[in-house]
Amino acid sequence: MIGLVHGYGLSGSGSNLWTRSVAEAFTYEGKSVHLFCQETDPEGLPFVSEARVYRDAEGTPETLFSRSTDYDGACVLHRPELERLPVFVRPPRGASDYLAYMPDFTDEEVETYLARNTQPLRRVVEDEGLEAFHVNHTVLMSEVGRRVHEATGVPFAVMPHGSAIEYVVRRDERFQKIGAGALASAQRVFVLSNEIQDRLREVFPDLVGGPDGLTDKMRSTRSGVNTRQFALVERSERPASVERIKAAVEGAERGKTPGQTRRMREHLREIDDETDAEPSIERLQEALDAADGYDERRPDTDLEATLDGVDWTEAEVVTFVGRLISYKGISSIVAALPLILRARPDVRVVLAGAGPLREVLEALVFALAEGRRDLARALAGSGGTLEGENEGALDTVTGLFDALEEKGTLADYFITAETHLRPETVLFTGYLEHDALCHLFPCCDVAVFPSRVAEGAPLVVPEAMASGCYPMGTNFAGMKDSLDAVEEGLRSEGGFDEEEVAPLRLRPEPAHTARDIAANVPRALDLGGRQRPALRRVADERFSWRGIAESLGDELASLCSLDRRS
Repeated sequence: MIGLVHGYGLSGSGSNLWTRSVAEAFTYEGKSVHLFCQETDPEGLPFVSEARVYRDAEGTPETLFSRSTDYDGACVLHRPELERLPVFVRPPRGASDYLAYMPDFTDEEVETYLARNTQPLRRVVEDEGLEAFHVNHTVLMSEVGRRVHEATGVPFAVMPHGSAIEYVVRRDERFQKIGAGALASAQRVFVLSNEIQDRLREVFPDLVGGPDGLTDKMRSTRSGVNTRQFALVERSERPASVERIKAAVEGAERGKTPGQTRRMREHLREIDDETDAEPSIERLQEALDAADGYDERRPDTDLEATLDGVDWTEAEVVTFVGRLISYKGISSIVAALPLILRARPDVRVVLAGAGPLREVLEALVFALAEGRRDLARALAGSGGTLEGENEGALDTVTGLFDALEEKGTLADYFITAETHLRPETVLFTGYLEHDALCHLFPCCDVAVFPSRVAEGAPLVVPEAMASGCYPMGTNFAGMKDSLDAVEEGLRSEGGFDEEEVAPLRLRPEPAHTARDIAANVPRALDLGGRQRPALRRVADERFSWRGIAESLGDELASLCSLDRRS
């Protein structure tokens, strides 16, 4: 009997999705698993056969429900109640006070959190006879795992993810020390990519060598895709897939309204580029704030009307799926769009996600479409500051502008933008869960992931592959590892040549990324969908969650004879 330990809920993407998918794969294959996490809607997970909550620090369980499922295996979900939940990035607009940025926790609050998790997990391990358990993230649940291992002798594994390392461990010595202790105590360390391996060696150099060092403990695994959920859709069937997106969000609470976007545009129009040749950041912020006041974790109120504005059987559709922050490089897609439209005037772009950069992106689309050159340059020059997460410029946009100006073609670029780009060319959906995204990806021809930071193991790449959507991304770190797998598959499974796989990769340097997107998207579209069967076969064979769960289970089973209290 094994356990999966995750300090968060199971909705959304990233490590939440990884945990949910592996747990479901175990039960689909007839295995039993105990899942220790913060999921508050276990009844909504069809593979969960029983759910228990722990309301006190002593770890006394209360059964919420027990039921039969359609799965051959069984998953028991355990949730300790907490006063506050520490997270790796600052909570978004509209989030409750229950969520708090981990580095803001006092030492006392950290200890309280650890204690409220440790006793319930120990009880699960001992009462259910777990033989090994797997813990997500370098902090803080890894320390809970270490304490339970020290008390019980039951072996455990840790799987670091990039977010905890980058946003917490690197920035706070307290958590670096906690993470080091947990990694030193763990019997296995699972890594999702070469990039994660490199980060661990960099951040924890003292743990690398020796017979029980990180090098000996590390085992490779990968991100996957639910190949039963993400599927190929013929172009003629795309409207039906769009209807399934609508069904998935029916009855859901909604976020941004058209009125908020309209007010922002009205404020932007009031910034007269004849009298205010270089709009101040205060004027820009005032305009963007006109769209404030919505819950960004919800789909837009007019999502259905937005989707209905596309001829899905005819349009060539480019998408980005993920959080709308400057680190993800989405602004380079918008910047490249006028150049793409020159070659493909009917292309539509779907930006599916939410985040603090959304209004900046919408304003940039507006400025380009309206021929507002000074406004576009001002937004590019201060977009990071306006986002609120960073300071300064959107460097991939300013990089493109500078390169075009040096060639003497920047004026032509803005003319092309005003001629071909319309606000409706770019569709913003708001936040979508996977039960909607799995129907969006198959309706898209190209997916662009121009991340500006080192990705660990981006889940969106195998999801695009399983849907037959040609992925492209910045060619470094974990994204490169994913693109390497895509290229290998396209060559071996589909017989694609160098010219046909070259568009997979974007140069990450700010001067090049947007120009590469502009060049590569039309080349990918020229394939006419020929890549779709090959991408699907690669996803089935190499990225299925069932295969990943089987490998993880074998590794954990190999630890079951160990009792290594340190």
